[in-house]
Amino acid sequence: MRFANDSMLIRNRNQSPPDNEIWYYAPEQVTLYSETNVTSHTFLNGKGVITYSSAVRTVPQTLRGVTTVTDVQFPATVTSIATEAFSRCTGLALKKLPDGLKSIGHSAFYNCTNLALTELPSGITTIGGMAFYKCTSLALTQLPPGLTKIAAYMFYGCAKLALTSLPEGITSIEGGAFLYCHKLALTSLPAGVTSIGGSAFHDCINIALTSLPEGVTSIEGSTFYGCKGLTLTTLPKGITSIGLHAFYGCTGLTSITLLGTPTTLDAGAFKGCTNLKDIYVPWAEGDIAGAPWGAGNATVHYAG
Repeated sequence: MRFANDSMLIRNRNQSPPDNEIWYYAPEQVTLYSETNVTSHTFLNGKGVITYSSAVRTVPQTLRGVTTVTDVQFPATVTSIATEAFSRCTGLALKKLPDGLKSIGHSAFYNCTNLALTELPSGITTIGGMAFYKCTSLALTQLPPGLTKIAAYMFYGCAKLALTSLPEGITSIEGGAFLYCHKLALTSLPAGVTSIGGSAFHDCINIALTSLPEGVTSIEGSTFYGCKGLTLTTLPKGITSIGLHAFYGCTGLTSITLLGTPTTLDAGAFKGCTNLKDIYVPWAEGDIAGAPWGAGNATVHYAG
């Protein structure tokens, strides 16, 4: 779709678009993924203007998968970004999102390898699963304080993500949330966290947790797989299960005390923890099979 009214393009890049427009920048005019509610699409001198039939509150999938777009400007009316809105926009190098943004949909920036955000708007309360999947240039230093959940695979493969803390309101970290985030440098988790999914911190070699929140009830398979910097000395009393390879290759573990008695403790939970020498447990020998649960020559110290 192309319209002749190019006069609308002569607006300063520092201005915000009108409420019913989104501006994009690219070497040449692009083919839109979707023309739903689009009333005009013009392009001039590296700048495109997409005009919609009404004010843009949710950024739609108009530019989904368009690899040549390098930047986008949003109207002040935007409060959400739709599912897959910019999925596979590999050239997109956004450095800022709208100040009024409240939510980011599932896979919104999936595989946007040039996305260079260093911060997110403080009012965001919801970010969907895989929202920043394989955004390898993402360099956030903190997350919005209103988040309560890190959704599944939200930051999968974000190799430059170097967060040192998470918002205090976080209660759930879902499976694969930080998988392969090699620069993640957390030293603690929020006190309210009760759920950590499988592979949530898989291969996060720089996280340096010394304890887990008291409310955590399970450690699923491969949760801390390859976390060499992990130096836990105790596991909370309320933990009821520890899954396969939960701590695989956590070479920073040297001595650990289980304060509670899990109903499930996988035989390979501590496999590859080559420096783990002592495991202290509050049950009698033989009560839970598989000791020392993959930890090589570690000595298990039983109650009594």
